[in-house]
Amino acid sequence: FKNEPRPPRLCPCGSMRLFPSCHGHAQGVPVHPRAPCPCRSSKNKPYAQCCLKRGVSYNETLDLFIERRDIYGDDAATVMTKYMEMEKRDHLKQGGTEESFSQSPLYIFPTESREECEEFRAQMVTPYVEACVRDGSCHPAFAFSAEKSKFEWARPWRTNNRPLLPKEEMEKRQRTWNKLVDQYISEYDEPPSAEEVRSIEVAVKVASTGGPLYNTCAHAPCAKLENVPSEFMLCSKCKQTRFCSKECFAACYKTQHKAVCGTDEAEPRLASGS
Repeated sequence: FKNEPRPPRLCPCGSMRLFPSCHGHAQGVPVHPRAPCPCRSSKNKPYAQCCLKRGVSYNETLDLFIERRDIYGDDAATVMTKYMEMEKRDHLKQGGTEESFSQSPLYIFPTESREECEEFRAQMVTPYVEACVRDGSCHPAFAFSAEKSKFEWARPWRTNNRPLLPKEEMEKRQRTWNKLVDQYISEYDEPPSAEEVRSIEVAVKVASTGGPLYNTCAHAPCAKLENVPSEFMLCSKCKQTRFCSKECFAACYKTQHKAVCGTDEAEPRLASGS
């Protein structure tokens, strides 16, 4: 085996993922919310109750923590303004001046209007959702909400069971998205029946994680649908996947769920826009 490449190895963190795609990745992986906060400002304070709560995000490798530059805003112009403020602070910390920053390649003239930013965003999102509607992979209510929302479209805001956004931001996006779905329903030419409203809400409305508001039992032969949000039991380990009963969980765990528990594959997703 001297001249053969080293076989892939699992990450020592215990995630059961390959090392290069976990803590061996150059950008690392999101810090677990219950881990001690990387800022060390408060001894052993959980990351979720410290920096993550304040909107400061970190990734980690085996050797170091990497601050993630996550920028949130209600529209493209706000996000662009926040980005430029962040770049300007870094430029000044490194000894630059406001004049030298205005001449740098990163500088974007502040004359960019909100309308221009929104037009650029529409050019990115609209063709995507129109193509999804044409090929049948996207519900019309999903396309409607995606074009009107400020964060493109709803999708899981977690990776490998770790949040990509602060809890407050995820809940805000959930409220915004679901209100747009309600708006879509209200604009029907004729009031839809209760069954039609239910089918739209099941297909398009989201939970705070960005996954479906109404979950289907993860045991494929069952596929029972929730009558109300969060009705089904969560897997006690990953707290991602839902099962309608202990029997379904037991039948599915060893044969299917155990292999993906805690990974992106176990993350519930809307059928549209997945």
